[in-house]
Formats: sequence, C-alpha cells, structure tokens
Amino acid sequence: MRAIKQEAEEVAVGSHEIFTRREIVELAFDVLGRPPQVRSLPP
Repeated sequence: MRAIKQEAEEVAVGSHEIFTRREIVELAFDVLGRPPQVRSLPP
C-alpha cells in the first residue's frame, strides 16, 4: 500500500525476474484464457 500512496514508478517485490508492460498484459490475458489485445502508441 505504501507504493501506491507514494506513486512509485518501480516497486521491488522480491524477484529477480523483470517484465515489460507488454509481458505483464500478456500474462494477465493468459490467466483470463483470452488472446492478448495490445495496442502500441508512439511516445
């Protein structure tokens, strides 16, 4: 909860794995059993 209140950009959660935002979305859709729907926008 502290990370949310502090609006942290990164939060250490005790793992050595690093995921991109796209990978997190793909994992979430995999859990839902649906094909990923990801749109990329220019910066």
